[in-house]
Amino acid sequence: IVNNNTERAGRILSQDETIDNHLPQVLNNLSDNTYALAMTEEAAASGYDARLSVCMANISSAMYESPETRAKWLEGGLGLELVDSFPMAGDLSSMGSVYVDRGQNAVVFGIEGIPVIHKYFQRGFFGWLSALVNGGTNTQPFRFPCSEIDFKGNNSICAHMGYKYYDTAEIYPGFAPLDDVMVTKLKPALQKAVLILEGSHGGSENATSTFREAKEKPKLYITGHSLGGPLAKHSLAQILLREYDQMFSSITAY
Repeated sequence: IVNNNTERAGRILSQDETIDNHLPQVLNNLSDNTYALAMTEEAAASGYDARLSVCMANISSAMYESPETRAKWLEGGLGLELVDSFPMAGDLSSMGSVYVDRGQNAVVFGIEGIPVIHKYFQRGFFGWLSALVNGGTNTQPFRFPCSEIDFKGNNSICAHMGYKYYDTAEIYPGFAPLDDVMVTKLKPALQKAVLILEGSHGGSENATSTFREAKEKPKLYITGHSLGGPLAKHSLAQILLREYDQMFSSITAY
């Protein structure tokens, strides 16, 4: 990620900035269970679930914390169970964590934004540098994760979208997870989460038959703030294109 924009990125990072107390206030309100959300009548009539939104805000906020604080917040506080955590785009990148909520029959994929630089200097500096240099400036062609069988059959969403947007789809690499992470980390974690909710203790190789035979598939929620937002959006696209969505009754991204 070191190129001609690196010096510019360093200057931006070193600029003085007015201290904003909004984030600490939000975090304090979330921890005190006093966070309030204003809604219009139109939003309420649309089916928007304010309580679910606040829950996702809790998870997105907790993803910035240390593993110990995050565990107390999400596992001890919200009652979630951690399945796995992994970096989204390399060792110093934002973390993604998969949780299960047995009571709601749900799987949650929370994604960290740019790590807080005064807490994790190396990860925070890498995150800002990557976002500034490879985020909203340099695009690259999007590689659709379709197999040869997908294109031959032309009956998958990946093949359909691949044919339609093959020459035009682009991404900002600084805002996207690595393909390898989707296959080797996220997919096994989602499979394991489904098995947990179904009460199975078998290996991930049995997950496909398990969730297809389930009476009620679990819901999947994906959430992230700041850099976690585009990472969540790209993860949602990968889940749909790779047909991981077949494990779930619904998928909602916040």
